[in-house]
Amino acid sequence: RVTIGKQNVLLKISLSYKHELTSNFNFEPEMVVMPKGSFILGSSKKESGHRSNERPQITITFKKPFAISKTEITFEQYDRFAQETGRPRPSDAGWGRRRRPVINVSWEDANAFTRWLSKRTNKKYRLPSEAEWEYAAKKGVSGPFTTGKCISPTKQTMMVITVIKIARKV
Repeated sequence: RVTIGKQNVLLKISLSYKHELTSNFNFEPEMVVMPKGSFILGSSKKESGHRSNERPQITITFKKPFAISKTEITFEQYDRFAQETGRPRPSDAGWGRRRRPVINVSWEDANAFTRWLSKRTNKKYRLPSEAEWEYAAKKGVSGPFTTGKCISPTKQTMMVITVIKIARKV
């Protein structure tokens, strides 16, 4: 309660967490905070192109917010890691490097990147789980893809790296 003039006023103030986390390093990914919430993981039998390993559908609940990289890790970021650790740079398949998402990296290389990033920034990073990634990618959209039904499950995809920042509070 506050007094304004001669009137007592009850103020209701709502505080929320910061939705984007900034970095002190040019190679560290920009992070976005995903709010706590629930979503359905997997595909239904009615969904065109579904696979048996995408069933049964289950409800996943995140009881706490988490921070995930706003975009995929770029060639620029990954190349810095490769240069500092002596790892070979992955092929860009002729698409170009710089700020494009890094492609043609193995799961082991992606994990090595998160270990390097954690050590280099003195913060904890890891790869997201399937559920964390899908929750962040869909952002409340239901259906087979983050873009709705406008792409085909038969299109070939390449692994790209997204990271999670592990923190006591985000």
